[in-house]
Amino acid sequence: MGSFPIQSNTSCAEEWIINKKTRLLVDPNNIEEIKTALREALCNDLLVDKASIINNKKIKDELNFASFKKEVLNLYNKLLK
Repeated sequence: MGSFPIQSNTSCAEEWIINKKTRLLVDPNNIEEIKTALREALCNDLLVDKASIINNKKIKDELNFASFKKEVLNLYNKLLK
């Protein structure tokens, strides 16, 4: 979507995230950590710009409709056997 993600460490987060490279992970109960992450995202244009390139490529590669459709059909075919 073009935003720079700052999020808590939820299940499967590491599957999509390289902390401090593609987004920032924070403890949702630590207000200082959240403030630091927001400040980092607002002030570090290089981090945000590089993350945008990496994240857009990951989305195009992994959420590509054609390949996703193929994977789903393969899964259904396995289940039907």
